[in-house]
Amino acid sequence: MCLFKKERLNPVLVGLIQAALVVLYCALISCFFLFLSNVGFYPGAFWGPLVMLVLLVFSAAVMGIVVFGYAVILAFDDQLKRAGRVLLWTLIFIIVFAACLIGIALLV
Repeated sequence: MCLFKKERLNPVLVGLIQAALVVLYCALISCFFLFLSNVGFYPGAFWGPLVMLVLLVFSAAVMGIVVFGYAVILAFDDQLKRAGRVLLWTLIFIIVFAACLIGIALLV
């Protein structure tokens, strides 16, 4: 028995979880950059852009799966309204998390 039946999942909850995963992934990437700067890794003219572009492509693929993956599965199952609601709630929660993080950064 599958714990995650598409009919049982609330679009608001799915959007919250997906937005939280986006924030978590961005936090991990920020920690990665902080680690690189703390160990003194300052790539030169060739390695810096190469690392950034590879990370950009990887991040776009991962975030595409996180944000759009479940909505695409729903769309393929002819549940376009649910797919739209999931995507909408994900984007709303990303905006809410971003506003909260900006507020925290301004207070610190």
